Amino acid sequence: MIFQKPYIAIDIGSHSVKAMEMVASGSTVVKKAAITNIPKETFINGSLNDGDALKLAFERMFHENKWTWKNRRFSFAIGGDQVLIKKIWMPLTTRNQMEMQIEAEAKQNFHADMDELYWRYHLSLGSINQKGEVPVFLVAADRSFVDERMDIIKDLGGKIGLVDIEAFCYLNVFVQYTQPGTDLAIVLDVGHSRTKFTVIQNSSYLYSRDFSFGGKEYTEALMEQLELDYATAEQVKIETCKNPGSAVPEILNAIAEVNERVIDQFRSAIDDFRHVDPSYKTLPIRGVAMLGGASGTYGLSDGVSAALSTSARVFNPLAACDWKKAKVASSIVMARAHCFGTLMALSKRQQGDESDLGGVAA
Repeated sequence: MIFQKPYIAIDIGSHSVKAMEMVASGSTVVKKAAITNIPKETFINGSLNDGDALKLAFERMFHENKWTWKNRRFSFAIGGDQVLIKKIWMPLTTRNQMEMQIEAEAKQNFHADMDELYWRYHLSLGSINQKGEVPVFLVAADRSFVDERMDIIKDLGGKIGLVDIEAFCYLNVFVQYTQPGTDLAIVLDVGHSRTKFTVIQNSSYLYSRDFSFGGKEYTEALMEQLELDYATAEQVKIETCKNPGSAVPEILNAIAEVNERVIDQFRSAIDDFRHVDPSYKTLPIRGVAMLGGASGTYGLSDGVSAALSTSARVFNPLAACDWKKAKVASSIVMARAHCFGTLMALSKRQQGDESDLGGVAA
């Protein structure tokens, strides 16, 4: 068999870009990993505003880490408003019959021109109901949004390897660290400008919801409360997370007010999930794994624990990685390990794996 290099997994956030590569496909032995912040105006309201700044950030990160990336295959994940996930139940029949019915259901559920979408479906054969039906997840993404991400990779001189869905990445990482059970678990990824809320059970995806808020809301609250500029407020927020005991009451109060608003949204998401599928109405939540750059915000995990009556903690998706062969200062990456949730899942994908969008990975 011809040796195939593993993918370079990348994550494009509104505040930073990250990359990760294992020594071999499917391995947990890290070869390289890096994270770097990007200029504030690179993205505006979730849309790419400065493609040149983004490209320069990636090139600088690759050069600084002596990363060979030209003509390599990349993997990345997408989420947010541009991604739709619908769950339907269908009788288990022949493959051809199911594919015809699934396509008809997709057209009906997505309410969009199918030529403007990338879409796939996933059967969960381990969850047959009393009617003999299986759950089918229909997954679609705005074609222009996906193509924009692909163009970034091509502009860097890379090739498209695989496109995944963020919610499924969380599932693939989190289940490695948990015991099987019937209770629900939540993965909460709190980024700079977007928060992803995903409910899973055992190894199955159940529900996800995206919110257009994140760490920047805390920064803006501090700017208003203390009359600070953006850079200073951002630094105050970071220092408060590290050493809350040294923060003045005005800082803690500003952060607490945002926490209350954010946690209310999480309660709303749980209520919506239980309303959509009443069969999960009485199942308890056995834990919340928190990811993302803003997951360590002062008081947030304690507030989530109290609001959802469970244990919430900042989760390290890189805990099981072997860093002995890593050509990187692991301490730098591990200090921000909670930002590598999707990358951990993407890094382990192999060439030939099915892509969640657009066919089989090249």
